[in-house]
Amino acid sequence: MWIIVTERLPQAMLNLATLFGNLSLAGPAGNDAIRWGWCEHNPTKGVRRNKEKPRDRYITDEEFELIRSHADSQWQCIMDIAYLTAMRRGDIMRLRLSDITGDSLLISQGKTGKKMAFVMIPALEEVISRSRSLRRRVGSLYFFCTRDGQPYSVVSAVGIVPGDVF
Repeated sequence: MWIIVTERLPQAMLNLATLFGNLSLAGPAGNDAIRWGWCEHNPTKGVRRNKEKPRDRYITDEEFELIRSHADSQWQCIMDIAYLTAMRRGDIMRLRLSDITGDSLLISQGKTGKKMAFVMIPALEEVISRSRSLRRRVGSLYFFCTRDGQPYSVVSAVGIVPGDVF
């Protein structure tokens, strides 16, 4: 995600995490610019980066239930699958109807390519059943899809329109 810095961007949004996140994207872009002959040196070279601390707080069950209670039925299904399987967001968004085979949910992780099988415990069966009953475009292969029948991307899932300035 690119952060577009303009005069309109609130000063509070310019924090170190944002700065170093953008810097991590700018470094490879600078290397490409050198390779393509657009510039002679990478301006991000030699900039010392802060180490980011890994997250050490997870939401509580009460917080999860509070958020879930305000979500629509599709997002409740997405949250329930995430809770029961610990699948990554992208893997959930690309779940296909054909990933259900009898007594298991079979996926190939998008990040690692590792194949995973989740046994259909009653709670997972119930969520899958609710997910199948969601309204979707006829002919779509995905549990959670756009009006065009395509899987949600991270951008479309959270309602961000490409070109938005954060």
